[in-house]
Parts: sequence; structure tokens; C-alpha cells
Amino acid sequence: MKKLLVAVLMFAAIGVTEAASLKIESLTWLDINKVILTNSEANITTGGSFNISRQYLTFQGSISDAVKARLTIDLANWSATSAPFWYMLKYAYVDAKISPELVITAGLQKTYFGNLPYWEYPLPVKDATEQHSSVAPTASADLGVSISGSVGGMLNYHLQMLNGEGYKYFNVKDDPTYAVIADVNIMPMDKMLMAGVSFRYNDKESGTSSASALAVYADLKVSGLNVLLQYIALDKVAYATTNFVLGDIISAMVAYDIMPELSAMVRFDMVNPNTSASVTNDSYNTLFVGFGIKPVKGLTIKPMLGYYFGDKYVKNTSATGGNQLELKIQTEYKFGMEIVKDDKKPEPVKPVEAVVPDAGK
Repeated sequence: MKKLLVAVLMFAAIGVTEAASLKIESLTWLDINKVILTNSEANITTGGSFNISRQYLTFQGSISDAVKARLTIDLANWSATSAPFWYMLKYAYVDAKISPELVITAGLQKTYFGNLPYWEYPLPVKDATEQHSSVAPTASADLGVSISGSVGGMLNYHLQMLNGEGYKYFNVKDDPTYAVIADVNIMPMDKMLMAGVSFRYNDKESGTSSASALAVYADLKVSGLNVLLQYIALDKVAYATTNFVLGDIISAMVAYDIMPELSAMVRFDMVNPNTSASVTNDSYNTLFVGFGIKPVKGLTIKPMLGYYFGDKYVKNTSATGGNQLELKIQTEYKFGMEIVKDDKKPEPVKPVEAVVPDAGK
């Protein structure tokens, strides 16, 4: 897979430098957050720091109408002294469009599992697929090859063969990990509704045995109202072939555009890392309430209040335990420009036809 990444990087670089069109985009997230831990013994606050959590720089080029390349690096996610260079990479892939029904993608690409590839961070937290690490079935990007397409303008499918280790790790383990993702969704009602199902199979998860995950999701948009629903079930081997973990997540979010410059959002997640009857006190809930404020084009300010509670937190009565209250303000700034290298020649002016006089007049 490393050879594939190198080949795609070279092709993407060619696509960027020789592109008929080129788009450059910058996306920066600035965070300030404070976490309050509460229990019967103490109230402890942590955080309060300023952090540049992401600094994406994206280059997208169209080599032709059928071939496109994308390269996205995260400047805030790499240190020359503590991480290899590929930690900067978020996406590096090439699309070859054979037809609307068949697109071949190779490289470091989005993983199409549930709502994950469509999550645009209206709240400054990850999608439920990644938010809860104990039940997270996949990373948001992975190295591999896939086919996808749109059938009849309503049905979309993705079939991916992936490295299985996420976008930060490439063959760091000796065992032959790999993952397969199959995703199908439909968009009836003039794209107001999207509903779909995803399945992932991962071989030799973390050096043990196989793991599988299922997601059922829906996205409804009506007159400024957006409702996201998602159910995720995970079946994996934790330590040995006799120690299975069956976990699940139910996630729901409602967002409403009060005005073009102001949106309000509420999300509630129910998480059970192990649904076995013999395992108790591990389930918990999260509640997020936030706003999206857009004072100028490209700038979004996202204040949010998060609350983490349930059995997992109640049982922890140490000084660092208890329910968690999180206050967070994130500033998102996006800037982009498009460069068209090929000069578009003006269409030739059509000659004006002379008016033929009417002989009868």
C-alpha cells in the first residue's frame, strides 16, 4: 500500500501542476475549551488553552473531464521531530470517471461508512463514528482502491478495499490487515432525504481476529431544518478469539437555520461499548448544544456546551472522575480560489444575416 500512496502522490502532483483547472483551499480551526469534572469529592477544571486543531491545505486539479486529483495536507497535525511526514496527509487520491455509474478512486481517500464522509462539523466535535473511541469502527480516511457511482440520479454506492489502519498508519504492523467497506444510499424527494446502510469488515483488527461493523443512517433537510439519525453496531475481538465485544451507538442531531448567519444545533448520543448482559456500568450519554455564527463569508464561530454522563461516569468517584461538562468555542476560517490555466477563447461572432426585402411590398 505504501507503493500505491507514492504513485498516487506523484500522479496527484502531476494533476496539480498540469491541471486544466486548479482549486486551492485553506481551512483553519482555532479552539478554546474548558472541561469541568464533577463528583462527590471534587470539582476539577482542565483546559482553557488556545489550540490550532486543524490547518488543512487542499489542492484539487482536473487533468481532464474524466480524471481529477486531490491532495490535502494538515499542517497542524505533524511535527518534524516526533512524527513521520505522512501524518500531514489527510487525502491524496485520483478519481477516474468512466461514467456516472462507475468512478475508480485510488489513494488516501474518504471512508464511506455511515454519516462520516458527509459530516461537515456543524458542531465542533467529530461524527459519532469517530467521537466515541471505544466503539469507533473506522477512521475518516484510509489508503486503498474503490469503485463508486450514481445510478438514476437517486442511488449511490461505494465499494472500498482499504488498508484497514486509517490515514495515520501504513503497514505499521506485520500482520496483513485490510478492510472492506460496502455502502449504499438513496436520495429521493429531490435530495431532501438521504438514507443508507454501510457495512465494514476488518481482518486482524489490532492483531487479533476479524471485526465487523454496521451503520444505518438518514439525513433530512427541509426549509432550514436538518435532522441526522445514525445507528452503529460493532462486533470485534478485544483480546482473544473467545473475548468478543458487541457495542453500539445511537446518535441524533437536529439543526435549524434561524437566519442565514445563525444556526442552532442539538445532538444526543447513546453509547454502549459492550452490550453483553455480564458487562455493566460502561454505557454513557453525550449531549451537545451549540450555535453556528457566520459574521462574514468564510468565517464561522461555533460556541458549544457538551455534557458527558451515565453509568461510565457515575461509577468513577475518584478526584478525576464524575460527569464532564465541556465549554468550547471554535473558529473556522475557510479561504479558497480557483485558477484556470487554459485561456478560454471567446466564441466566434456569428455573422448577421442580411434582411431580404419582401418582393410583394
